[in-house]
Order: sequence, then structure tokens, then C-alpha cells
Amino acid sequence: MASLKGERSMPPIWVGIVSNGGACILLLYFTLIGAWSTWSLPVVYVGWSSIAATALITVGLVRYGIRDRGR
Repeated sequence: MASLKGERSMPPIWVGIVSNGGACILLLYFTLIGAWSTWSLPVVYVGWSSIAATALITVGLVRYGIRDRGR
């Protein structure tokens, strides 16, 4: 209902933070334990790109979704 009133709807923002942040942490964890060591270079590139994308999405949601609530 908040978005229909022109306000920010916080539950979807929190879902995005938890899901993207969790995905970033899991991808980074499996990278650091060597789970990707046998994968081909293009697949590893996609994996690192996924880490970067989920990290940027999470940071953006925190920065513009939570901290700018009053604007």
C-alpha cells in the first residue's frame, strides 16, 4: 500500500538486501574455499561477476533504500 501512496515500501527492500547479500556471501565463501578451482575460466568469470553484481545491488539497496528513507 505504501507504494500506491507514493511512499517507499520497506519489505521488498529488506528482501532484496537479505537475498542479494546472502547470495554474495555464499558465492564468496565457495570461491574462497576453492570450490571453483576446477571450473573453466569463463565460468569463473561469470562467478566473480555475480559476486560483484550482488554486492553492488546490496550496497545500492542499503544506501538508497534504507538510508534515504526521509527523502
